Parts: sequence; C-alpha cells; structure tokens
Amino acid sequence: DFLPDLDTFYSEWLGRPLPDTAEYRDLTPELIREWSLPDYTKPLPELDGFAKDFYAFTKKGELRFQRCTDCGMWRHVPREMCAECGSFNWEWARSSGRGTLFSWTTVERALHPGFATETPYSPVVIEMEEGVRVVSEVVDTRPSDLEIGMPVEVSFEEVTHEITLPKFKQRTAVVPEAWENGHRDRPREPQQLPATIRFERDGHVAVMTIDRPTALNSLTKDMLAALDSVFAEFEADDDLWVAVLTAAGDRAFCTGMDLKEAIPLLTAGDQLGYEDRTKRQFSDVFKPIIAAVNGACIAGGMEMLAGTDLRVAAEHATFGLGEVRWGLVPAGGSHIRLPRQIPWAIAMEMLLTGEPIDAERACEVGLVNRVVPADELMATAMELAEQICRNGPLAVRTSKEIAVRALELEGGFVLEKALAEKVFASEDAREGPRAFAEKRRPEFKGR
Repeated sequence: DFLPDLDTFYSEWLGRPLPDTAEYRDLTPELIREWSLPDYTKPLPELDGFAKDFYAFTKKGELRFQRCTDCGMWRHVPREMCAECGSFNWEWARSSGRGTLFSWTTVERALHPGFATETPYSPVVIEMEEGVRVVSEVVDTRPSDLEIGMPVEVSFEEVTHEITLPKFKQRTAVVPEAWENGHRDRPREPQQLPATIRFERDGHVAVMTIDRPTALNSLTKDMLAALDSVFAEFEADDDLWVAVLTAAGDRAFCTGMDLKEAIPLLTAGDQLGYEDRTKRQFSDVFKPIIAAVNGACIAGGMEMLAGTDLRVAAEHATFGLGEVRWGLVPAGGSHIRLPRQIPWAIAMEMLLTGEPIDAERACEVGLVNRVVPADELMATAMELAEQICRNGPLAVRTSKEIAVRALELEGGFVLEKALAEKVFASEDAREGPRAFAEKRRPEFKGR
C-alpha cells in the first residue's frame, strides 16, 4: 500500500519519476529533499578552496565573510592576506545580512542558456553594512524598480543538495511609504548633521559647506561621519547632478583633522582614521564634484581636494601637504592622485618638501581650474555647476566613471596604506606631533 501512495506523491506533487527500486528502499529525508529540488540550469560555483567554507555557512542560513583579526577589516572575495594591513590572520565572521544596492545592470539578452527564460534580469552589487560588496540578485523586484541606495537583506535559495546561494530581497520594513511618480520619496537632506556641516540644494546642485571657521575648518570625527552622510545622499539622489564643496569664512578651506583629536593619536603611533574615509568618499562618487577653495587648503584639505573634479580658488588660497615636516605622510590618497593630476616634479616637490604653493602657482601647474577674487568664488563655482547641469546627466556621470575607473587607483591606495602604517608606527611619527604641540623643532632619528 505504501508504494502507490509515494508514486502518486512523486508524479502529482513533485513532477518527478519515482527513483529506481534499489534507491527507493533506502529512502531518507535528505534524498527526498534532493529529489524535490528543481532542475537548476544556471552556472554553479565550484566547491573548492574558500568557496567550500563559504557555502557550508550559506547552507546553514549564515552569510559570513572573512575579517582580519589584526585590523578588523572585512573582505570579499576571500583571500589569504589582508589587503589593508598585510596580515594573514583572519576569521569567518557572521554578517548582519543587511546592506544597500550599490549598482546594477540590466541584461536584455542572456549569455548563458540558463538565464534565457528570465530576461530581462539584473545582476546587482550589494554594499553590506560591514563594507564589503557582493555580486548577487534582488529577488521579487523588477529591474525597473531597482534604485541605488535601496535597503536589502539576505535571503537564501537552496539550488542543489550541496549549494545554497545567498540572494537579497528588499527590506520593506524601512522603505518609505510615500512614492511620487514611481520614485522613492527620499528625505530631502541627510539626518542629524552637526552644525559644522551644511547640506543645501539649489536645483540640481548640492552645496556642501564645512562650517567651522574659528578652528580653520579642521575636521572632527563627527564631521567626517557627517561628510559620509552627505556624499551618500548626493550620490543616491537622482535629482542631484553636481556638488559644490566649500567652507565658511575666508581663512581656510580645510586644514585636516582637529589637532585636539589628532595629536594624542599621533603621539601614540596611530593613524588619524580619516585617510580611508577620504579615499572612499570620493572614489565611490561618480557625479562631478567642484571644490570652491576659500583659503588655506592643507593636509586633509588637500586630500579632499585631490578627490574633486574641478577646482576654483580664491586669490589668497594656498595649497600644501606639510605632513613630512612632522615625520608623517599624507595617507588619504595624495601619493596616488596628485602625480596623476599635476606634473611629477611639482607633485614630488609638494610631497617631499612640505612647502605650500599659492593659488596662482596652483593654477599654472593645473591643480586648480580658475583663480578669482574671493567675492566671486561661489558665483564662479555655481556657474560651472550650472554649465555641467545643462548637459545630459547620464552622459556626464558615465564620462566621470570611465575616467575614474580607468585610473585603477585601488591598488595604489592599498600600497599607500600598507607603507604609511610603517611610518605612523615609527619613533619619528611620534616625535613630530609632540614637537608641534611643544612648539619646537622636531629631532628626527630616521626610525
């Protein structure tokens, strides 16, 4: 009596023929699950090396990535060595499973027959909360409904008895209720900004202002986090096409990290922490950024400037990377970007002597586009922004993306970080800031 019932189960419910009698007599729950899986005709990962461990976790419903146990940096795709600190010590750490849609493309014609019945489909890049990016797909969402910045969370699809693929679904619990003309109703400005960072909209132009003139517009950790927020908002908002970055007052554009926060870190042999943020803020933004330099642009200010696309300077502005004078190095990307933007010899002079240059010289060597009287600075920057806005936004964004990606900066950033860490751990790196705080000439020992 048992055989006909199971026969009916297979034929009517699973749509599969009953296995041969020998297998059938050894039937187990695992075999039933394997037989019940649909035919999966798309490419599958090979279960070797790190992939074997990765998919062992997904089979249990866990998304795990490698995390360096020395510097704490998460990474994906898996590899033996940490690209940030060079360590070979790591662990499989469990991800929150939450992230946002970083980018996607829509495929109209399938290159693999397994996808032929699903076109159009959209491979996506998800940026996880831990900072790693994963190529996957967003299920139950039409390509036309995908949006950069869309919140997602992981889901798992068992496609074979051995492989469970991590995919993503929209996090509906945090999606705003209001929709206008088919577009998500975004907040009109980043939330909880400190008073020292302003974010304003003027048509298709975002104006970001560092507003701490009494401290020469130096940056605190809270201000760095706020800049993260405004750049993310700018990149995610389809109505914003160009950004203008400037600062309050007429003495300084930005002088880097606040010394009250910086000196205790540096004298202890630590890095400031803004370096990676500076690289990421500008490398991940493919909309044009115009800098309106209203005064001294030194240290971290120069690091930010190097990540912008067009620069307008007031006549009294100055530019410099003085870190070497205090036994330090500018580790926010200047070694990689500056020699690509101005002649090698000029870049080396700035990096190795630490001496600043004035606005006229900066314009001569191509560091800035225009030098104007201070009272014309913002008008000139906005005029440039409006000129760009008259062009096709997709064409403009794509032009910048091609130019930036073709530079292949990432390898240089990894090298810069690895070598800079040795300097920051040296005796000289502690002596320089200590001498600065004590208002004396540093006594370097070369170690």
